[in-house]
Amino acid sequence: MQEGSESRILSRYSARDGLTGAFTRPYFLSQLVDEWRFALDMGKPFCICLIDIDQLRKVNEQHGLSAGDTLIADTAEAIRGTLDLPQWGNLRCLMGRYDGDSLMLLLPGCRLKRAEQFAFRIRQAISKLGSTSLTFTVSIAIAAFNGTDTVDGLLARIEKTLCLAKQFGGDGIEISHTAELTRDLATVTRLPVKWHGEPKLKN
Repeated sequence: MQEGSESRILSRYSARDGLTGAFTRPYFLSQLVDEWRFALDMGKPFCICLIDIDQLRKVNEQHGLSAGDTLIADTAEAIRGTLDLPQWGNLRCLMGRYDGDSLMLLLPGCRLKRAEQFAFRIRQAISKLGSTSLTFTVSIAIAAFNGTDTVDGLLARIEKTLCLAKQFGGDGIEISHTAELTRDLATVTRLPVKWHGEPKLKN
């Protein structure tokens, strides 16, 4: 019994990325597959968000790899800090290290509108990080399971949406609305700098 418990603890620990504390890519994708199966069987919604640091290669070249690692770790911490806010008390979020400079979020039971709001708050938190000598921005892509997506199709869709975010210059949020995403801007929504749910300030 003790050996089995230690094995589970070791397995759980090895599923974590050392830099960010997020799940490793293989473990995260296994959780995504499980959620996809559940959503497919039960007709439940879920969303995924892909968060990528803009121009990380340039940061690494100018400031060193340790500076880039710090940005990645800070981004993960900003995501956790956002999730800890009282307004997200019932929001479930699994975070994975998807690639070298990108993190992916799995939001079980979450609909697109709430995922948009959460992404905006994450971007807002990240914008407050950095220093006068080293500031950075992120691009965020959001995709909702449409009831017929395959896992591979959903991942391809959000990756293409992130490419659009990068083409727009980064520092923004793009939302995928269609399975067959192209460069046609009618298929994505670019969220404004100010979240549209907040009243605009009068001059």
